[in-house]
Amino acid sequence: MICRQNLPVEKCKAHFRCKILLLLFVSMIRYEAKKKLRKEQEKMKRKAVREKKIAESQAALSKMSEEELVAWREARAMKVAERQKEREERRNRLQAAIKSGQRIVIDLEFENLMTDNELKSISQQLAYCYGANTRAPVPAHLILSGVKGKMLERLNCQMTGIGNWLVTLTQESYIDYFAKLAKGQLVYLTADSPYEIEELETDKIYIVGGLVDRNRHKGVCFDKAQSQGIATARLPIGEYMKLASSQVMCTNHVVEILIRWLELRDWEGAFKAVIPTRKRKVDGEEDRV
Repeated sequence: MICRQNLPVEKCKAHFRCKILLLLFVSMIRYEAKKKLRKEQEKMKRKAVREKKIAESQAALSKMSEEELVAWREARAMKVAERQKEREERRNRLQAAIKSGQRIVIDLEFENLMTDNELKSISQQLAYCYGANTRAPVPAHLILSGVKGKMLERLNCQMTGIGNWLVTLTQESYIDYFAKLAKGQLVYLTADSPYEIEELETDKIYIVGGLVDRNRHKGVCFDKAQSQGIATARLPIGEYMKLASSQVMCTNHVVEILIRWLELRDWEGAFKAVIPTRKRKVDGEEDRV
């Protein structure tokens, strides 16, 4: 058989596949170019806003009397002192959490299951987790395990200040890191578990999968825990709210829910504070297939 281009069918198919790949490549290049342009525009916009604020502040200061300037400087010094005090209090809370706080592990041994963009995404989610823990009145002891290879490279590249984070960061797997403890203390949190968690127990170590895979690797965390003989549990979301789709949530949302629970001791309050309204099911809405 001959195709329209007077080529054998197999060659025609190969030619068609090459054209598709070329189109995909061109589309990807255009997308990255647009993304870079958008970031540059946003950067310039933020710079313009900062410069405008500085100009407005300088103009306002130039119109002040000496007495007004003294009062402004005193008020500014008080704000700086308050911010410094808040930073010190946050640091003290985080240091105390490392010594005796609820231990939450983020399992980062899935680097080989993620693309470069997904590694970027999970790195950003880790930053959200740390930010939430830093702001929390009752922070947890965050433990990042399995940080090596491409995962370590991405974190060092994307999160230049990660060396200053008040967390435990280790290249070891959580199994090796907690080898001296009984396996019964480890609980892997996964939506695939048949068991529902009632509350966080201080002597337990809760593990959250640090994975972004767009649902390509379903059940990978549950299967991993099963193969290691580790207990599993899922969050009791269904008791307090209905979600518009799957109960599988991104890593930072799970960690933030746990941190909120430590503060509120209430699952419903923790879910409402963290889960975005766009992910919640509206009353009267039919179940999605």
